Amino acid sequence: MKITLTIDPKQSFGQTVQQVRQVISETASDTEALANPHMITVWSAGAPLSEGQLVRRLDQVFRVLQAHTARPDWMPGHTPDFYREIVQGSTASYEPWQAGRLYSAGERVAHAGRNWESAVNSNHWEPGSPGIDARIWKEVISDRFS
Repeated sequence: MKITLTIDPKQSFGQTVQQVRQVISETASDTEALANPHMITVWSAGAPLSEGQLVRRLDQVFRVLQAHTARPDWMPGHTPDFYREIVQGSTASYEPWQAGRLYSAGERVAHAGRNWESAVNSNHWEPGSPGIDARIWKEVISDRFS
């Protein structure tokens, strides 16, 4: 991973480290996050979180599934609608889903921070969108068990 950022010379060292962690948390792949968990932003209540961003809590790394402001009752590991834990073996790299393309049963794609497998032929529906369930797209939780 190569990142470029502009650092204000008036910033403290701690502010600079936080800025670097924020950029990495917004751009790192699952594999990079698992290899460098100490560089991922620590989850804290009140923080604004973006879809796809990575956060760390209790030595676990999670990907944010929906943009929201972190609340004490919406912690990673307890709210699967907001966070997906990144675990070794679940980080397969698939091509991004493309609107307008037809997918065959068994084809896998990445979309909205998750991996999906088409359950039908001629599949043109968006994975994870309202009304689209496992009869159309199945979420790939871990390649170890697929």
